[in-house]
Amino acid sequence: MGDQKQGKSKNILLLAGAFFVPALVLLIVYARFGMFPFGEKSVLIMDMSDQYVNFFAGLRDIVLGKDSLLYSWKMGFGGNFIGVFAYYISSPFSVITFFFPKSMLPTALMVLNIVKIGLCGLSFSIFLKFLFKKNNWSVVVFSTLYALMAYNIAYSMSLMWLDGVIWLPILMIGIEKLIRSGQKALFITVLSIMFISNYYISYMVGIFCLIYFVYRFCVIRFEKQEKPNFPRRLVDFLISAVAAAGISSWLIVPTFFSLLKGKIGGYNYAPDRILNFDFYKIFSKMFVGNYDTITNDGLPNIYCGIIVVILFIAFFFVKSVSGKEKILTLSVLALFLISFYVNYIDMAWHIFQYPNWFPYRYSFLFSFFAIMIAYKAFLKLKEIHVLAFVGATSVILIALYMFSKQVYQPKPHIQNTLVIILCILYLICLVVTKFNKKLYKFVLPLMIGLVMFETYSSSYDIVKGLDRNFIYKTNESYVSFKEDIDPVVQKAKQAEDGFYRIEKNFERSKNDAIAFGYNGITNYSSAYDRNTNMFLKSLGFAQTYLWSSYFGSTVLTDSLFDVKYVMSKTPLSSHYEKTMDHDGVTLYKNPSAMPLAFMVDKGLLAVDTPSENYLFNQNRLLQGMTGSYDRYFNQ
Repeated sequence: MGDQKQGKSKNILLLAGAFFVPALVLLIVYARFGMFPFGEKSVLIMDMSDQYVNFFAGLRDIVLGKDSLLYSWKMGFGGNFIGVFAYYISSPFSVITFFFPKSMLPTALMVLNIVKIGLCGLSFSIFLKFLFKKNNWSVVVFSTLYALMAYNIAYSMSLMWLDGVIWLPILMIGIEKLIRSGQKALFITVLSIMFISNYYISYMVGIFCLIYFVYRFCVIRFEKQEKPNFPRRLVDFLISAVAAAGISSWLIVPTFFSLLKGKIGGYNYAPDRILNFDFYKIFSKMFVGNYDTITNDGLPNIYCGIIVVILFIAFFFVKSVSGKEKILTLSVLALFLISFYVNYIDMAWHIFQYPNWFPYRYSFLFSFFAIMIAYKAFLKLKEIHVLAFVGATSVILIALYMFSKQVYQPKPHIQNTLVIILCILYLICLVVTKFNKKLYKFVLPLMIGLVMFETYSSSYDIVKGLDRNFIYKTNESYVSFKEDIDPVVQKAKQAEDGFYRIEKNFERSKNDAIAFGYNGITNYSSAYDRNTNMFLKSLGFAQTYLWSSYFGSTVLTDSLFDVKYVMSKTPLSSHYEKTMDHDGVTLYKNPSAMPLAFMVDKGLLAVDTPSENYLFNQNRLLQGMTGSYDRYFNQ
């Protein structure tokens, strides 16, 4: 009874360590970098600043009954909000942001990031414990590497994708149970949650599920642990996948139709090339200090620890692993490398859409597989000849020297030195563990310390690189902007009854209407409506692909589109009536704003071929509406 209680306590302690160790490392990174409340910076950068923080503010309004999940007037001309919800904020972990006021949303998103990184470590530790039946601190070592892999840090600004990383290990447990005993419940449940959390990443995970299913089925057969029937289990797998899709269809189906109006229904740019990069460069991503860029020029983010590289190579020297399993493992590795390398296969992973920056969004699946194989090798250290470790380390050091000449030319030499030191220390830890079991309990804490230091160094380098390229916004810039215009927005929203739009000729982001809860025109998201965007562009509004803007408006468009109030930091024409001043922001009223719906001449139906001249288009629009041939704009 005492041993059972002690084992349970140790299990809880290990799971807690798997969560808190990576979470603590990321917190230290943010603190050193000066993220609020430790400094002036915030996690708001790029899309996190322009989109996500505003969508979470909008989600709060939906929960409070101030807006609708199905349709919102706060995005573009108004549209189906379900696409935005499903792509960005449908994660069950979004509830964490509800505990923070709108003014503290940047801090809420930092906390959400840290929690999700911790959950990545926790879920992977559960997977390792289930698959390998181990209950010691080595689980925490490899869980930390999974949680703080380069993918998670570089793409943490797209924090909705982290849900895929969190649920992936649990989903793989579901596949293990399905293969071994035909149990479908866990696989169906977790896959359903994944579809709801983020359907986009779930598509990539779904492809990997099939790869993992085939891989693990074969490995189990090779090891002769069990002899499951492949056709039967494959049918179980496919039925389970269909069932999960059906359970989540209430969200996926309307989202699909929403996306047909925009991203997946229109023209998709794709580069005219077969290969994505010079193949040898991908090996540079094995090392600390590997950040290059998150634009489409970037390489796959596959870094997940130097010890993983050492052990992955050493795996092929494990005596008890059959040659068939080694060949199969190499085949999965090759499949990923080819996917990264060949443009058309890479696009297939991205739902046949060329990604708009953030390339190789499925690269976390490679890291998952690599760490799993490395851990298996770690558990079989006694079967690996010491020369295999030395050889693996030598390969890394030689590669490091080569890439320091080719790829790492601009990088500080201290990073190369760091990799060499870590290689040597990991090698010592592995050799000691192999030959002296008594020292194992002393080596594990050292390995945890090394992994914490290594992942901290890598994470800080990536955060610093992101800031260098795109700049993390200050917390004050978000708070002060809200304080400056919130009173003006409230004045405009409460000025009159009925429907009308509010806009401004300055912005913090193109989703300010969603953030502040007013009916606007400006909008930016992957769930855009291309017809709305192109219509606005034809009338002279600033617009491109994913976003539309109020910039380019005229008195005519303001009046036709019911823009009754305009916030401005510069004087507007005498047509507008000044109604309020607040901290440099003036609220103007448009006295000629039309209602939401009004009668027009049937000649408007003939206005269907917009010219590239937006003044001509505005003339034609008004002529069609009035049934006249008057010229309202002279060019």
